[in-house]
Amino acid sequence: MSQKNKLILLLACVVIVGFGCSKTPQSTQTKLLQILEEQNPTASIDQLKKLASQDEVISSKCHDLLHEIGHQAYQKYQDFPTTISYQDEFCNSGYIHGVIEAYFSSFQSYDEIKNTLANVCANEPPHSLRAWECTHGTGHGFMYYSGNNVEKSVELCQLHEDPLEIKACINGLYMEVFSLDEKGRAMSVPLSTEPLVYCENVSIGKDDCFTYAPTFYLEQHP
Repeated sequence: MSQKNKLILLLACVVIVGFGCSKTPQSTQTKLLQILEEQNPTASIDQLKKLASQDEVISSKCHDLLHEIGHQAYQKYQDFPTTISYQDEFCNSGYIHGVIEAYFSSFQSYDEIKNTLANVCANEPPHSLRAWECTHGTGHGFMYYSGNNVEKSVELCQLHEDPLEIKACINGLYMEVFSLDEKGRAMSVPLSTEPLVYCENVSIGKDDCFTYAPTFYLEQHP
């Protein structure tokens, strides 16, 4: 790959705020989840805000950390309305994405997820940024529900009735594709395949795929 294209990829990675290319210190995640268990999600998110303002690495991974806080919060409360009541828009609303991932992981059937979907983002103002972030989160959630099956997740995104919601959902699932650990990603994006080649062959959501592919590329080509 040319130096010019590498620079483009690097810039793309940087502008995806909170979806960084560096590794998150495990101790930071452990500390944040401990605060959540001892207090509540708001206290944990407030601590993350403080840490992110002081550390560029943590700032670059704040979205991923919020996903983890969202997962743990749902496990703590085992109730979607209660967990989502702690919603915070910090760092591209990563918290709500994590909550939806954990919530969708609890579903046992297609009918269950179909009957629930309309209520997940119902409290967000229509066509607002908050609504987009919530619907984007359903794309992450479908990947969890389907066991990281991209084709199945794209199909599930079609359950949304509004074209803008379908678009936001597909954007979320491709963000999830390129943030998976190696085991999960191997099911979705074979490691022998360059991410840009993978995205070129995507039939639905090609532009969304290309949005997140640079992060994966830079992790594989430091």
